[in-house]
Amino acid sequence: MLRIYLDQAEWVDMSKYRTGHREGGRFQDAYDLSTRLVEQGDISFVISTAHYYETQRRPNPTSRRDLGRTIADLSKFHSIAPSHVIVPAEIRAYLTGQPVTSQIEVFGVGFGHAFHTDMKLPEPDPTLSHQMSPTEFARLGELVRYEAELFVLAAPPEADAAARQMFETVNKIHDSAQRFADGQTTLGQQIDELKVRHKLADVVAGNEISNIMGPLIIECAQLGFDIEDLLRSRQAILHLMENLPSRWVESELRRVRLRNPQQPWVKNDLNDILALSVAVPYCDVVVTEKQWAKHLNDLGIAKRYNTVVLYDLADVPEAIVTATRTE
Repeated sequence: MLRIYLDQAEWVDMSKYRTGHREGGRFQDAYDLSTRLVEQGDISFVISTAHYYETQRRPNPTSRRDLGRTIADLSKFHSIAPSHVIVPAEIRAYLTGQPVTSQIEVFGVGFGHAFHTDMKLPEPDPTLSHQMSPTEFARLGELVRYEAELFVLAAPPEADAAARQMFETVNKIHDSAQRFADGQTTLGQQIDELKVRHKLADVVAGNEISNIMGPLIIECAQLGFDIEDLLRSRQAILHLMENLPSRWVESELRRVRLRNPQQPWVKNDLNDILALSVAVPYCDVVVTEKQWAKHLNDLGIAKRYNTVVLYDLADVPEAIVTATRTE
């Protein structure tokens, strides 16, 4: 099955066509082909935690719900595991050779998989199974699960209190994104002050290692590896980073952005980088902002993971047709 990841802007474009927006016409082919192939089970659109955050942040309830339904109906709530689940598996893969996909389910369904949480969403009252046929009860279960998942993705207009609470929670998360942007700006300034821009790859790799030190220590301890030996030299650190796919994508995107101090960091950069770090190594097609698509292609990252990276939703039909021909 072909796995496709769209960033939030591309989902907005898809929704423009579905809702009859005047700017949606150029995305008709993408929407129609995607809808047909999703129903046939040939392709899967996957969403991440970033889509939940960004969709719930839309203050207009009608717009939020329209976008949510577009995402829900095409993705079927198929989701990709978060980085805090993928990274330990990548470390184990590096240390033992056991593939990531044999350790964890990279792809799953629903809010629970996207956030790696055991929180249960509503299910139909089991006693109703005695009052309905098995087919009717199964259908009821599907409807209840759909509405529950949609509620978490995009709270409806009538749920004002819940929507406000979700909006406030997401805004707190978005505040952390601003801190990330500020931190990257500060890091860039420190690199200039210390005159180590020529060692940018080493600086970013070291910073990434510090970010994953927790799971790195745990995995080494459990598997009997000496972490000091693992990080014994510059070459060893870079070799480790290059073999942790999600960490390599993230570090390379951060490096290329830090390479250009004139380009300011913004809040959305955190969501973009976190989402792309897991989408690019594990999905077949990724559609993202033009700047990220250019970096991913120019740096050879897309080719490294055999991923088609685009920046225009209108190009998706050709990518799907080409990819399905070669499967």
